[in-house]
Amino acid sequence: LVKREHKLLKDFTEVEANPFANKYFNPKTGLRAGNSIVIGGNVVSLGSYYIQITAGDPAQSFTVLFDTGSSNLAIPMLGCTSCGKANQFNPSASESFKTIKYNSTACNKCSPLDYFNDVNKCVFGKPQLYSQSDCGFGITYGGGSAALGGFLGSDRVCLDTLCVSDMIFGLITEEFPPNEFFAPPQDGIIGFAHEFNACNPTCSTPIFDKISKDLGIPNVFSMCLTPDNGGSLDLGFIDNNKFSGVINWTPIEVKRWYNMYLLAVSYTHLRAHETGRNL
Repeated sequence: LVKREHKLLKDFTEVEANPFANKYFNPKTGLRAGNSIVIGGNVVSLGSYYIQITAGDPAQSFTVLFDTGSSNLAIPMLGCTSCGKANQFNPSASESFKTIKYNSTACNKCSPLDYFNDVNKCVFGKPQLYSQSDCGFGITYGGGSAALGGFLGSDRVCLDTLCVSDMIFGLITEEFPPNEFFAPPQDGIIGFAHEFNACNPTCSTPIFDKISKDLGIPNVFSMCLTPDNGGSLDLGFIDNNKFSGVINWTPIEVKRWYNMYLLAVSYTHLRAHETGRNL
């Protein structure tokens, strides 16, 4: 269960002991508190989980790796020769696609406002130039063992029925190692970590932050995972039917990943006590 801000909670009507119950609705917008999305994958054979999204108008479908350690949405661009057998996005087939240009305001946003309140103070270097006039991006994963590169564009993106326009995402033109980054059936990656991680080096709004802001749902999500048969991703609410007991909240120690202060770990009757550690 991840609660990322408190701003929207006051607009929702409280039900039972869960402040983000799935019975909540926003009286200002008439919207239900979110949607439940099927998660595929497992930790047994695949080692990862994935969800379905669409991008473009008309919609093009993709299966993307669900990642809580990064913050960008990136899918292969049509013509990528190092992207394996992944489905590839065709910008020309979408009526609403726009390329983010290098000299644009969007490309030159290089600092999360939450941190420095100054978009001109670049956190990870100046914006990248791609193909003479476009805004480039580059992301490394796993301590540098894998990387994606390409350029930024914007379009309509949907997670189930939760759709936003002008969502900025990466179009992958190169993967490293070639043809090995995504295991089938995964085509791309969708990041749900903090905005700070979405600077590569241009800072773009993570997709769930944009969904929360544009559609007026709480910035909270929860996952119910199984070891071998996927699960569900609940956006904007916490389903009372998927847990028992009381929800206990703990502060996030670092506004990049979901780091928690770890006091102890228990497994059956064994207990390993630790203090001052982050998980």
